[in-house]
Amino acid sequence: DDFRIPLNPSLQILFNPGVGGDDKLYSPLKNVQKGIAPAIIFHGTEDTTIPLSQMYEYKKAIANVGGDCEVIEYPGQKHGFFNYRGPGSPYYYKTVGDMLIFLDKHGYLTR
Repeated sequence: DDFRIPLNPSLQILFNPGVGGDDKLYSPLKNVQKGIAPAIIFHGTEDTTIPLSQMYEYKKAIANVGGDCEVIEYPGQKHGFFNYRGPGSPYYYKTVGDMLIFLDKHGYLTR
């Protein structure tokens, strides 16, 4: 990665992300600052890869600088729960629907 190229996202759409960590260069949590893009996080309550508590740390850090972060919990779901479109797994469509609502809320969809 070329870190000389500035990253200035206008929104953050995060699917069970790793936002913690101690590395100032790579940790989103360590790089929260005023003006950060609004975020939405999709996370299963049974994710054992990345703890749900980390999502709320990130949300709090964003709120502390005046930003907006929404965490949507999916009860009983594990890491990567949204990847499957097969029968009996509605979460792909549920997360896409929630993402579209977020995009619309921030003016990214036209009717």
